[in-house]
Amino acid sequence: MATRRLQPHLVPRGQRPWARRARLRLAAAATLLLVGSLSAEASLASGRPVPVPRLLLETEAGAIVIRLAPAAAPESVARLVRLTRGPIFRDEVIADSESARGVGYFDGLAFDYTHPRVELRTAMRSPAELFEVPVEIDAVALGLDADRLADAAAAMRVLQEELFPAASRRGLASPLLARWLEQWQATMRPDFLVGASRQEVNEALGWRYRPGLASRPVLRGAVFLPSRTPEAASLALGIALADLPRRTGKETVVGEVESGLEVAERIALAPLLDPGSRLYRPRQPVRILAASIVDGPSP
Repeated sequence: MATRRLQPHLVPRGQRPWARRARLRLAAAATLLLVGSLSAEASLASGRPVPVPRLLLETEAGAIVIRLAPAAAPESVARLVRLTRGPIFRDEVIADSESARGVGYFDGLAFDYTHPRVELRTAMRSPAELFEVPVEIDAVALGLDADRLADAAAAMRVLQEELFPAASRRGLASPLLARWLEQWQATMRPDFLVGASRQEVNEALGWRYRPGLASRPVLRGAVFLPSRTPEAASLALGIALADLPRRTGKETVVGEVESGLEVAERIALAPLLDPGSRLYRPRQPVRILAASIVDGPSP
């Protein structure tokens, strides 16, 4: 029996998925062309054009262009570039089908965490442990060594909000944390913490910093890999929609949104599955149709 094929001209325009993808690709290409031309002009003016990788996310809501920062997190950016280009199933996972073997890491993933005006995050592929990267942060580059607790009130807040909860959840993450808790039990006063740096506090909580990196703070527009533990970060790509100073020094920043931040903000404002919950799960998650790496000159 012959199969009747619906002719393209009989399909309503709103129902042509290839047309929508084509429009998104054209918009993304135009954005990259504009960004690349501006960057090229700046590079030529300095006389030192340097290739800088950009991550292009073509989403159902529009294009987001991310300028990656290899100097800030070289291992993380290198793995991000490799997995974006794919195939992700070459080394990490055995593919379920031949068609899946050419998939890049972000192709088809959705933004499954949308905290309005605060943060946007992609889903993770399973098993998440296979796609982890080491946390790459330089505390000195961020000024954490100079950011010190000024008085007993600030020290008490750190004890109540960070040190006590961490000790009850994960135990004594470091000898420094054990010593501080002993001092607290002996005096029941927070004065011993006055003058401690943010770097020391974070290291007491288990963070291990790496010198020599051009680490960046988590400011509006920053793109980061959320930390699963103090040692390992996930590939759930995060986009900061506001300055998040309390996350600086705890998240590996791998770049910044060069264009399309308004697209990210629009995605984060979508209705939530449970508006009263702090899970921030969108009712209809926006998907990434395609992700690619584009090399361009440094701005």
